[in-house]
Amino acid sequence: MTPSRRAALATGTLLLVALVAVLVADAARPALTGDVLAAVADAPGRLAVGALCYLLAAGTSVGIAIALYPVLRPTAPGLALAAVVFRTIEASFYIVAVVALLGLRPLAEALRAGASDETATLRLLADALLAGRGHATVVGVVAFVVGAACYYTVLYRARLVPR
Repeated sequence: MTPSRRAALATGTLLLVALVAVLVADAARPALTGDVLAAVADAPGRLAVGALCYLLAAGTSVGIAIALYPVLRPTAPGLALAAVVFRTIEASFYIVAVVALLGLRPLAEALRAGASDETATLRLLADALLAGRGHATVVGVVAFVVGAACYYTVLYRARLVPR
């Protein structure tokens, strides 16, 4: 098997793993609308499974970039490296989003334990974590778009896409 074929196989496999991981994560995690803390308290295992799948997806985004780098480097080394850098930034911000998601669990447990005098504070902290998660996700998506633009440019220059 040629190195290019091996890279293509690794990239395709990682892409499928990422797709499945995100779909499972979205289905597994508790709903993040309404009474979020009650939903998290009722299903901490689902939150953990969702977080683990999101982490897997973040890792695959870096893996895809690393798998494609040797194939793209001969055509445009700078853009190939930029793609790796931006996909790594993407994964980093997705990990920040997962940490914010996991931060909901202790708040939900405190609310469930009967900290009724702190209910407003706990809900405010949960809202702040969800907002931070949303912002981190947006930054991750922006990094994805820049990395994808690098890929598109290199693939076009290398004549690896139909014209």
